[in-house]
Amino acid sequence: MSNQSLNKARELLIQKYIESLKQKQLPWEQGWKLDIPRNGITNTKYNGVNALLLSFIAFERNYSGNRWCTFNQIADKDKKYHPNQKWHLKKDSKSVPIEFWFVYNIKDKQKYTFEEYEKIVKSQPEREEEFRLTSKIYYVFNEDCIEGMEKEKAVKYDINSEKVIENIINNINVKYIEKGTNAYYSPIDDTVVVPPKELFKNQYSYYSTQLHELCHSTGHSSRLNRDLNNKFGSKEYAKEELRAEISSSFLMQELNLEYDENHIMNHIAYVQSWIDILEEKPNELFKAIKDSNKIVEYIKENSELEKLRELEENKNEQVEEIIEIYTEEPEDEEDFEM
Repeated sequence: MSNQSLNKARELLIQKYIESLKQKQLPWEQGWKLDIPRNGITNTKYNGVNALLLSFIAFERNYSGNRWCTFNQIADKDKKYHPNQKWHLKKDSKSVPIEFWFVYNIKDKQKYTFEEYEKIVKSQPEREEEFRLTSKIYYVFNEDCIEGMEKEKAVKYDINSEKVIENIINNINVKYIEKGTNAYYSPIDDTVVVPPKELFKNQYSYYSTQLHELCHSTGHSSRLNRDLNNKFGSKEYAKEELRAEISSSFLMQELNLEYDENHIMNHIAYVQSWIDILEEKPNELFKAIKDSNKIVEYIKENSELEKLRELEENKNEQVEEIIEIYTEEPEDEEDFEM
């Protein structure tokens, strides 16, 4: 199944990445002040290229919201998206291109889901040449650009980051040691080494360092099987750092963690290598993002994050119910009589 050249979303992301790196900034760090971007109608979370681009643009334009909608969703001519509300796009609002991928059959000229494509090719491998991987570009606007769209009450659940990371270490079966002053992953003996917690400036720096090294460890042959035998300073080494950085940034966003200055400065050394790689071969960024998506899914599955989040949500709902019961106004003064 063949692929296409860079679309508008990817061109914009490459441009923003290179501009940011030339200013000695880490582009994936800048966008993680908000929750993961999602569609304002379907609530579907964006991932991969779309998540990175929308997060970056939200930071760059100083948007306060994380919901995005197409023009058709905003206009809602058929009144199927928000029939009881009238939304209007603010003057001079700027859209952002995002990509939607699907499989197209050049023989019967039909679209197929990835599941349908895989099922057909598995049973009839000779039909592989009929299919093309195709992308379509949609343009979306941030909720800050939409008048009439009700603001959501920000709900942040306190996820126990320590428990999440403990689950990852135990479930992927990697050796973990805290010692010394350097953080690294050794693929030879499958060991993550991180300095003792008390040596870090704050817990954010500690957790982000753990996540970064654990992302590297997913490359082991018993897990996602990437080539990790790359010489320090080589472009292949820099590519693996890029994968780990993007992956850990997604995970930090899931845990509501933010980078600190110290963490950023530790990775500035790779900036020139990343610029050279992206200018020479732009598609390397998207290969890194694709690998990062696999890493994030693998880590999230083994972190039991969704289970912990569900427990936290249930706990909050119970607390809210108790508060509501004890703050209800009595219907009658007789309610107080003994």
